[in-house]
Amino acid sequence: MVKTKQYNLADLLDNYEQIIARCTLIEQVSQAVNFIPNTRIIIKDDILLYEQEFIQKKSSRLISIDKKYQLLNEFAFNLDSLQSFNFVHGDINSSNVLNDGKTLNLIDLEPSFRQRKFRKKIVTSAVPLRSLSDIKNKNISLETDKIGYYLYGMRFVGKAVQFPNKRELSKQRKQGMEFLPIQEQLFLQLSFKEIFKKLIKPTRKTS
Repeated sequence: MVKTKQYNLADLLDNYEQIIARCTLIEQVSQAVNFIPNTRIIIKDDILLYEQEFIQKKSSRLISIDKKYQLLNEFAFNLDSLQSFNFVHGDINSSNVLNDGKTLNLIDLEPSFRQRKFRKKIVTSAVPLRSLSDIKNKNISLETDKIGYYLYGMRFVGKAVQFPNKRELSKQRKQGMEFLPIQEQLFLQLSFKEIFKKLIKPTRKTS
């Protein structure tokens, strides 16, 4: 069973060569790692068809907190491994991370980070979830994936970061507001594994 999404090429706003390179990379990565379902992308005429193996989702409410930390730790290791492919997901959040009870799977790998939806030009990751640098440059990079992982992880273990409403937060982020537990510039120097160990499940110091 596969999950299918269809795009009009005219609504994918990166140039055609970038889209082809991104789609090729998505297929390669999905075949090389076990936490991204097998993905196939078909381009015919003016349509891009995205097919991804369907994974059955399981409720996180049935998972112990220790198991959740284990899954997040493994997810961090897996995300770090993607750097060897120079791969960026661009929108890590609870809608795009699927728990099957054994692994946190990364799904919905967009073929273009810039798209047209409802006649508006958008970047596929919401402003508040992007790094300050990516917001300024209207870009999506590994920095935004790190912030996405941190926010997802905190929510997954019941420690969700509380924000003002989305519109207000977007405005504040565009003005340079920070919300991470350490300075954003320092945060972005951490690996995913370090984000897990230092911020999501910090080791308690014993006196």
